[in-house]
Amino acid sequence: ALNITSRRPGDEFSAEALLTAGSRDRIDGKLSLDVPIVDDKLRGRLTVSTRNQDGYVRRVNQPGRAAGDTNSDGARGLLNWTPGNGWDVLLAADYTRRREEAIANELLDIRTTDPVAFLWNFLVAPTYGPGSVYDGRFVTTGRESQATGPSLSDLDMWGASINVAKDLNERYKLKSITAYRSEDAQFGQDQDHSPFR
Repeated sequence: ALNITSRRPGDEFSAEALLTAGSRDRIDGKLSLDVPIVDDKLRGRLTVSTRNQDGYVRRVNQPGRAAGDTNSDGARGLLNWTPGNGWDVLLAADYTRRREEAIANELLDIRTTDPVAFLWNFLVAPTYGPGSVYDGRFVTTGRESQATGPSLSDLDMWGASINVAKDLNERYKLKSITAYRSEDAQFGQDQDHSPFR
């Protein structure tokens, strides 16, 4: 099992910043702040991040577009209240927004005897006219694709939780965890790597 736990807010003010740069115009950034609000009672932590990098499989029929990019922003806030007498309340909220092209892949080979390709070429291509046969013309090299169909990986996700704990004695603790998460996502990918739609 895997258990990922966010670091709780600290009792003293602190700030941490990370910046990463790299190829394909990569710029990643992260900023975290610990803010004490009421001494020994209430403290908060805020983290914001962004990840950005250009794609690497160029769509030759759609200038300026390349699959395999990264474009994601997020934020997470924590509020920790410890009023005393064994009580510990942790409120957490987060938001992620992603707007990216589909995962990067290339067409390496076409076998016209494959059942799907054969049916397309025999039944569908003739209705589209000359040049509609699915064949080796669409195999590309050098990280390129002739796809023109949908290419997206979009996500809006947010969540909130409250964790309330009470020490009953040295051996026992009572805990309540309540959480909610919402996600709205759209994905699309042109798998045949041809200009046909």
